[in-house]
Order: sequence, then structure tokens, then C-alpha cells
Amino acid sequence: MMRFAKLLGVVLLLAFSPHFASAQVRAGLDVERLTPASMSLLDVQLAAVPEQPVRLVYAYQGQSAPVRFIDVYVGSSAADARRAFLLYLESLAVVPALRASLGHGAFGEGDLIAFHRDNIFVVLRDLEGGSVEDAASRIDRLIQRAPAGSPRAPNNLARLETLAPSSSRVHQFPRQVLAAHIQATSEGAAARRRGEGWFLSAGADTPAGFTVRVADRRLRQTDFSLLP
Repeated sequence: MMRFAKLLGVVLLLAFSPHFASAQVRAGLDVERLTPASMSLLDVQLAAVPEQPVRLVYAYQGQSAPVRFIDVYVGSSAADARRAFLLYLESLAVVPALRASLGHGAFGEGDLIAFHRDNIFVVLRDLEGGSVEDAASRIDRLIQRAPAGSPRAPNNLARLETLAPSSSRVHQFPRQVLAAHIQATSEGAAARRRGEGWFLSAGADTPAGFTVRVADRRLRQTDFSLLP
């Protein structure tokens, strides 16, 4: 009951935030500017389902063990980012305290901070217990300086050409694509990562069908469906 009351208090506080009405739609964040000092980008993880953050995995320079996650979701509106923020809050076993002076809504401290500003939702987590306070403040400033514009990656980045029955090919995404996920949707079709590309194959009797999700280098996402 207490957890529900605390969540309700958070929802009401965010709903009447004086900053929310002035929120803008930002054209994502440049992934190159998010890298923490003395770290390098180890991996980029894109969920198979829509409306989920892109996860950036960082390691100390010259090492391969993950030490920090930065999850970024670029929504279509400020309401989208706030919804993602609240869903994440609901997923936690313990409801952390809200914090001021960060984004349009924020919670956490030390090694875990989540916040949203405008149409962007961010979670920072240090796997070794280190503080992410300074990193969160820096990303918040980056959001405020980010250009207004489309929150979606260009549709052509996710487009696939028709694949005839019993044929196959390796698909390479343009350089602007930071991460991609392809799922086969027709009988006999398959999609597998192969090096820097994807190996696509069709079944014997029908053209291949696929669903595609990509994130560009500003962490904006878009989807494409190739019907059989």
C-alpha cells in the first residue's frame, strides 16, 4: 500500500510539473558525446520490441568488462518519455526518492539515476557502484542543447529489398545505423548476424518476410516491415 501511495505521489507530481508544458521535441542525442571519461563504447543493444531504450554498454578503455550502462529512449513526445520513466519506476522493487534540478522528472542517486527531459528518457547505472551524478547532469545539459527536430530515424535506414524464394544475401546497413534487429516473419525465412551485416535467407516456396528495427547515431529508432 505504501509503495502504491508513493508511486501515485510521483505520478501526480510529474503531471503538474510546471516544466512539462514547455517541453520540446528533440532530434535525439549524438551517441559520440555520451561516452564517459576514460571509457569506450563496448556494445549497443537494441530491444526486439518497440518503445524500449537503446542500451549503451561501456568499459574502461583497453578493457572488455562492462562497467556502465546508459539507456536512452527518444520518444515522439514529452508524454512518451514521461510514460517510459514511469514504467521504469514501476519495475523497481523499491521506489527511490525523487530528485530536483535534473530533467523534468528524476529519481535515484549514486550508481543509479533515471530522468526524463523533453522527449528523452535516460537511465544511468554503474555496475561497480561508482557515482553517475556528474554524468547524469552532463547528459541533461546535452539534451537541453540538442536540436529540435524529428524524433524518428529516417525510414530508409531500415528498408530491405525483396528476397525471392530459395535465395539469400548479406545485408549491410548504412553507416548512420548504430544498431539493428531483424526478425524473420515468413515460413522458412531466417535472419542471422554475420560480422558487420545480417545474413538473410528465404524459404523454398514464398518470398521472405522480415521486421526491422534500427537505431541511428542519434539514438532515434524506426521500423520497417517487408511482407512476403
